[in-house]
Amino acid sequence: MIKSPDSANGMPAALRFDSADYPGDAAFQAYAALYSNGSDVSRAPGPFAAKVWGGRLDGVIVFERNLSGVRHARQARVETDGFDHFVFTTVSAGRVTGSLESGFASAGPGEMFVTDMTRRSSVVYDDASVLTASITRDMVRSAMGAAGDLHGRVLAGPAVQLLAALLRTAARVAADLPLAAQGALSRAIVELLGATNPVSPARGESARRDYLKRELIERYIASNLGQRGLSAEMIGEATGLSRSALYRLYEERGGVARLVQRRRVEALRLALDSRDASSWADLAQRYGFSDARKMNAAFLSVVGLSPSAYRKVVATTAPYDLSDNFRRWQSWMCELD
Repeated sequence: MIKSPDSANGMPAALRFDSADYPGDAAFQAYAALYSNGSDVSRAPGPFAAKVWGGRLDGVIVFERNLSGVRHARQARVETDGFDHFVFTTVSAGRVTGSLESGFASAGPGEMFVTDMTRRSSVVYDDASVLTASITRDMVRSAMGAAGDLHGRVLAGPAVQLLAALLRTAARVAADLPLAAQGALSRAIVELLGATNPVSPARGESARRDYLKRELIERYIASNLGQRGLSAEMIGEATGLSRSALYRLYEERGGVARLVQRRRVEALRLALDSRDASSWADLAQRYGFSDARKMNAAFLSVVGLSPSAYRKVVATTAPYDLSDNFRRWQSWMCELD
């Protein structure tokens, strides 16, 4: 079984699933329900088995998975679910069979295949051990330049092997890393992606520069969420970026103020997912909301539930049960797209 320690407060900051925990056909039904947020899952030839461990980083979700007798497909849902990231899957053992829609025939040990989540796909896992990294489109562009023709690429070589080793470690330790280390690990993954670049020898330098600027901004915001006066002016002064540069970088995302608000909500949601029992006043102060009322309104607008309602939902589930895993993964996915 894939194992990892829990977070420091004793509550899971990772996602864990083992089909052996469920009886008979209930195992497959539970697995399909877990993945229903992003894939249509069906049985494939052979006995079904699945073990999954995963964690989140900045802009990256990492998983280590042992799968057999299962098919993952994205068909009509690509038109409606709004997913806009990439998934890089490295195969450690066994085989993954692709399809015409997936853009590749098969991938075996030492190989990595790429899935653009805006494109249709269908793959079958046959006694396969795989490592996956779901990565934002911006980060992929910064590493590999133009990303339009990555779907279905099968890559191999020393850089892919090194990336696989890094992803295996990341999947096991992500839950226990402080925020600063999460960012560093995400950057390392992006750099190694660049080393596997099949598109052109020169990476998209403009996209890379923009990514590095946004990463600098994100790190500053993460370190200063508790400052109620956190503004574009403060961020620009601290990062050396002008207002016009900040505007250009975040124009399509609703501006810097909206970014700060969303990061505060995401931090609060992660705290509630980890069953943080702090008072609402303490949480509001910790994450930079002017008061609990403003915190409630911001959380409701993003999550669709008030913080108190969300805390009650979390309290009804046990750590690592299906509902807990699904909710945690859903919140991670919202940060990618």
